[in-house]
Amino acid sequence: MLYIARHPHPPSGYHKLIGGTMRVFMSVAFPWMVFVAMTSIAAMAQTSGVTADLAGTVFDQTGAVLPGVMITVTGNSTGLTRTVVSEEKGLFLVQNLPSGTYTVKAEFSGFTTVTLTSVTVTLGQRVNLPIRMSVGSVAETVTVTEESTPVVETSKTEVSSLVNERAINDMPINIRNPLQFILTTPGTTTQRTTTGSNYSFGGGRARNNSSNIDGVDNNDDAIRGFMAQPSLDAVKEFQVLASNYSAEFGRASGGVVNTILKSGTNDINGSAFYYIRDRAFAANNFFVNANQANPPNFKPYFRQQQFGGALGGPIKKNKLFFFGSYEHFRTNAFSVVTISQANTDTINNVLAGNYASVPGLGPNFPRGIKLGYTKIGGPGSFPRTQRRHITVEKLDWQPTANDSFYFRHLFNRNENGTPGSALNDNTRNANDFKGDTSSYVGSYTRIISTHTLNELRYQYAPSTSGDIVDDPIGPGINISGVANIGRNLNQPQGRSQRRSQFLDNVSWQTGKHQVKFGADINRVRRISSLPGTNAGNLGGLGGVFTFANLAAFLDGNATNFFQGFGASGTNQLSWNYGFFVQDNFLIHRSLTLNAGVRYELQTNPDVNNILDPTPREVNRDSNNFGPRIGLAYSPGSSGKTVIRAGYGIYYDLLFGNITGNLGQFNGLTVKTLTLVGADAAARFRGQNFGFPAGAFPNVPPPSGLGNQVWTSPSPIPDASFPPQAITTADPDLPTAYSQQAQLTVERQVAPNLSISTMYMLNRGVKYPALRNVNLPAPIIINGRPTYNINARASELPDQRISINNRFEPNGSSTYHALAVSAVKRFSRNTQFNASWTYSHAIDFIPDAIFDNPFTQNQLNMRDDRGNSLQDQRHRFLFSGVFVLPKNESLLGKVFGNFSLAPIATLGTGVFYNITTGTDSNGDGQTGTDRPLGVGRNTFRGDSTLNYDLRVSRNIGVGENRKIQVIAEGFNIFNTTNFSNYNTVWGTGAYPSTPNATFGTPTASGASLGGGGIIDVPARVIQFGIRYSF
Repeated sequence: MLYIARHPHPPSGYHKLIGGTMRVFMSVAFPWMVFVAMTSIAAMAQTSGVTADLAGTVFDQTGAVLPGVMITVTGNSTGLTRTVVSEEKGLFLVQNLPSGTYTVKAEFSGFTTVTLTSVTVTLGQRVNLPIRMSVGSVAETVTVTEESTPVVETSKTEVSSLVNERAINDMPINIRNPLQFILTTPGTTTQRTTTGSNYSFGGGRARNNSSNIDGVDNNDDAIRGFMAQPSLDAVKEFQVLASNYSAEFGRASGGVVNTILKSGTNDINGSAFYYIRDRAFAANNFFVNANQANPPNFKPYFRQQQFGGALGGPIKKNKLFFFGSYEHFRTNAFSVVTISQANTDTINNVLAGNYASVPGLGPNFPRGIKLGYTKIGGPGSFPRTQRRHITVEKLDWQPTANDSFYFRHLFNRNENGTPGSALNDNTRNANDFKGDTSSYVGSYTRIISTHTLNELRYQYAPSTSGDIVDDPIGPGINISGVANIGRNLNQPQGRSQRRSQFLDNVSWQTGKHQVKFGADINRVRRISSLPGTNAGNLGGLGGVFTFANLAAFLDGNATNFFQGFGASGTNQLSWNYGFFVQDNFLIHRSLTLNAGVRYELQTNPDVNNILDPTPREVNRDSNNFGPRIGLAYSPGSSGKTVIRAGYGIYYDLLFGNITGNLGQFNGLTVKTLTLVGADAAARFRGQNFGFPAGAFPNVPPPSGLGNQVWTSPSPIPDASFPPQAITTADPDLPTAYSQQAQLTVERQVAPNLSISTMYMLNRGVKYPALRNVNLPAPIIINGRPTYNINARASELPDQRISINNRFEPNGSSTYHALAVSAVKRFSRNTQFNASWTYSHAIDFIPDAIFDNPFTQNQLNMRDDRGNSLQDQRHRFLFSGVFVLPKNESLLGKVFGNFSLAPIATLGTGVFYNITTGTDSNGDGQTGTDRPLGVGRNTFRGDSTLNYDLRVSRNIGVGENRKIQVIAEGFNIFNTTNFSNYNTVWGTGAYPSTPNATFGTPTASGASLGGGGIIDVPARVIQFGIRYSF
């Protein structure tokens, strides 16, 4: 009804989509909900996703098991209390515990009571806690105050890492982005493609990952990137699941990131912070120093500030708690524009119609046209700004020992002000950005019995984002190498996503089995407006003229004119269903089996195209069953060694950019017109398109150029367009998936220290890949198929269209890795995490849409099988926190309460593709063709080294209050880590010798605002102060 109210006339195919969805709901989801209601069992949280389990065995002094022991677990900060009784074999299990520190009490008649006051459980952990009791009076108590949690998790089977509160608070994380902790996990690397989550797991695409915050979805389904980012002060723990995670997690064939936000406790706790960095404490990168045009000691202006705070505490002790946080991020920088003042004056006089003041104005320039564009700014520096607001509000309520609720709101607002974007550009042809993201979550947990839990979650997550065009005048005018004027061809863009998520899981423990099963249903509405290659309906776009140089502009000699017609954007609805069953079976005290299966189903919107005008749903792949199995064996009785093995199948999502392109670039919704050479020049000089008069009634004639926006007719007029390029999909396009396997040996080698060795295999298959299926028959030239589609248009198989870029399930990837890790949890003022990974990643193409998604030989894609962009053979990482204690020694008095937190990364060079720089085989793609005999991604860049360091000192200002003074350095040794190179081999279609500049670096480090574990272009120093209580 909500859809009908908003859209009185639903689009074609809507009833089919809803009907199919209702059939799925009635046949699968509805019986599931009835079963839950009839058995009075709802769900437990996905334990590995938001909470932890505390399991163990009770023994007497002889080693015999003790059944019937009462185990009481009490949260030290919230008073949360759970009570269970050990079973026949002395086993006990306390499920769904929020991460934190607990007191565990064991009571049994005829035995001394045992109390462990410092048992820590962390996100996704299943702690195995042995309890030994001695004969005696119950009134007698043995209290253990030291950390009681085992170092090695003997029942864990997945590849994962956890970042605790100490690391979150003390590590040098640039721009305070918790996602950078992902790279502390073996098998992960930074993304080298344009879009997605920014991270690669197991050599996979950056779109293959998933993010959860408080156990609910935090993903942008259009691009498969992450959505909201919480403030670091609001994050309690951060978990990375890299491989072989359980059936509880889905909608990702790569990795899963779990973030848990803080809650209030029985004590008032809070913080306030301020961080600042300035160019005075930053070094120039390699390319700024190499630019001879810069004056001596030149530093581009830059200032970044972050400030905010958090506050949490009780509203009613042990019952009702609150937590809230706010963070503001602001960056001010400048982009340098180097256009000459003479060129600026010439262009501005033309725009104002002052033709007499324009020397060199050619006789063919249409002097009768007053262009009326906003004047360009000329040479100088133009401001570039970024603003971000982050808020969290959370309430936790425990009305009874068996019931708990929480309500949480997370909000992000991002605002960017960006000047022009090309060459010697200026403030024209620019756009700003604004985006809002919210997540509203409600959760209810009911403890039915000591064996059964019930949790229900619901999320509503709306988001909107869009560009604000600085200069709306059109058409755009691009003068190559000089300036871009007027409306940006690709702007404005805007999109929104509305997610409604229902999540319901069941956990039931019986004997040695802990069985979970659950349902996760997502309704996602995506609305986009993407003018890009079409005219757009956000005010319209009058096309764009391209000129080879300023002289060509002054003569009116355009080399290219591009115009789009039709409605831009899509309005699409998808439903994502996930159902799982998981059994954690304790076969023996030393052997655990985790086995499960997950079923995924995605419904897709209806699309059509000029070849098949009837709307049809993009293929609904309904056989997506993903088995998961893991084994953990701990030989002996010490619990210090564990051998883990696992295998699983993990299904991906068909992301919205694909269905959006299918719905928009179909030859019906949008049509484009391109004029070149004399035709383009004639159009600019005042002649017509060459179409019949009146064919485009809403497009003004050239004399209408002026202070108006050209609009595009929608619907498209009946006119003779040239054959269009379209995007289609394989009618049987399946859901991509990965097969993941791992074998790990972990050993505790010292108190609080373990080392592990792991082998990991990830195999991705059926990833969507683009291929033009409307190529003419190839002609073999120099041993390679050549098409020359521009000259052989009459030979195209389907004359109704020019290009048919079809999504097919031809993408695949393979990843092998060997990793050695050492992890020391905090003790004796030290904790650290060190890892070395040796890996090899292989694939065909880097992405389904961006980063040259085509292969060189579109008739044999396996010719492009080679090193992946994500392939980094060796990667070493060390991170740690070292606290210098205060004592009576001289060093203790001077350096006491100082903390040092380093992050060091060292990696071998990554791979780049050597190309000819031109469309050598004439298939319409310029970035894929390589010199003869050269394989894909065979140029290796230089090794990288990055060292970050945080130095801080705590100053006590009263009981439980302190001020922390902070200095952080990113890339403190100012190492130049090149991130791109000129890999164009030579000139011409088949160059035999390289260019003189081949292999020279063209960029270094990450973009502005990156850093931390990610390489930064040059050293940056940041200072901060933090007050906490």
